[in-house]
Amino acid sequence: MEAQLEEKNQELQRARQREKMNEEHNKRLSDTVDKLLSESDERLQLHIKERMAALEDKNSLLREVENAKKQLEETQHDKDQLVLDIEALRAELDQARLRGASLHHGQRVGSAEAGRRHGQDLLLLKPRVYPHYFYR
Repeated sequence: MEAQLEEKNQELQRARQREKMNEEHNKRLSDTVDKLLSESDERLQLHIKERMAALEDKNSLLREVENAKKQLEETQHDKDQLVLDIEALRAELDQARLRGASLHHGQRVGSAEAGRRHGQDLLLLKPRVYPHYFYR
């Protein structure tokens, strides 16, 4: 009976040692898992920060492109308006030349009368003002 008790005590002691070893092993495994999770979380956080920075850069570039498009449209509008103004000025110039030629028709080119008429005719032309180019 004593031998059986001794055997049972040794068996109990071995079971306690196995349990202690299992607890230590579980602790090491838990620490390893925690470390791996922490490293993975750090990598994910870094990846998220990089993606957010890339997204901010993309949005900034999109805003720059939109501003450039807007400026291009405004410039194109200004160019179109200038072309129209140039055409109008050319038409006015052609009309002034035609009037000047009709005033001189039949008169000597160097006469004082023709010069006065031509000068008076030019004074009748209304000057154009284009404020939309100067007030932006």
